Amino acid sequence: MQPGCVLSVFHQITNLNILKMKRTLLLFICAYSFLISSCLAQSLDINTKQYLEKRFGEYSKDYPGVSITVIQGEDILWRKDVGQADIDEKLKVTPKTKFNIYSTSKYILGLAYLKLTVQGKISVDQKIRDIDPTLPVSYDEITIKHLLTHTSGIRHYEGRKDWIRFAELNPISPGEAIEYFINDPLKSEPGEKEIYSTYGMVLASHLLEKITNKDFETAINDLLRFSEPLELDGIGANKAANYIKKGKKIDVNAKSKYGGGGFLASSDQLAEAGQMLFNESIAPLEDIKMIFKSQWKKDSLNGVAFGTGAGIAKESFGQSDVFYFGLGGGSPGGRSYLFVVADLKLSVAITANLEGDGDDAYQLAFDFIKKLTGID
Repeated sequence: MQPGCVLSVFHQITNLNILKMKRTLLLFICAYSFLISSCLAQSLDINTKQYLEKRFGEYSKDYPGVSITVIQGEDILWRKDVGQADIDEKLKVTPKTKFNIYSTSKYILGLAYLKLTVQGKISVDQKIRDIDPTLPVSYDEITIKHLLTHTSGIRHYEGRKDWIRFAELNPISPGEAIEYFINDPLKSEPGEKEIYSTYGMVLASHLLEKITNKDFETAINDLLRFSEPLELDGIGANKAANYIKKGKKIDVNAKSKYGGGGFLASSDQLAEAGQMLFNESIAPLEDIKMIFKSQWKKDSLNGVAFGTGAGIAKESFGQSDVFYFGLGGGSPGGRSYLFVVADLKLSVAITANLEGDGDDAYQLAFDFIKKLTGID
């Protein structure tokens, strides 16, 4: 990440690089962080409710079905579910509707590794062939950190056909899924450069099974303890139908992506995943900040760690550091976005059943945060 980069947004097909988010986010947080914590309210006034309804209405009109959940502290502050989970079956979106969240899955996998790090059960500097000696010799210098920071050198999708072929595998485990790419040559030496890689995160999913001696879904749910267990995609999965246009349904099974893009989630579950950064279910926030900073370049206030881009904004007048991150996922039939400002105990999650535009999802989440904190 270059200096001044605020946030990384990950996309599976249309954008294979780690993108810079709007500089206005950093300016916003730095200028107003000392005001924000006193502005958050547990209840919403009529003006705020009207704004949220209108702004979400503008966004949701382009999707068959979409949900949004805002968590403040321990509570759901605002939620809205709009449209159809399945147009043909006339099924409405409800708070229980689960969507393909695609690359936002990487954050959830990263949380599991963060929890293991906090528990002292792993070191991110551990070489992955120490965990699974059957991996290729060319992986000898790759560490867990390389996988979680997209610096392993393992390739990403090489176009739409590659994405489709991999999605069609329907493997029984991430160990079976990695056979698809595991013998391909590395694109760079481990640690040399950032190469965004869903395949690297699929390998990290396989290693999670080895580390925990549990199947992938069980390992994730045992570590993170969602209110309702998180599930992977699969044939016949109970989820919103996938669309490439408002009325054109497609069949998608993203299970093969595992922690790289295979999870299903409601907006409540995704917002709950964001909440885990500030509710101390993993560690005190100050400890989490310290761990993230240790993974970034020296003296940097932002970077990639544990599967996601994040940053810490410093207030120049002695105010506390503000830890934030944003991550989006989008591929045919699904869109998600998760935006967290941890020091403000605020988590905004969006899920939808059409890919749409990731920048629009980011802007919606950012607009919500501005309104909810009283900063226009």
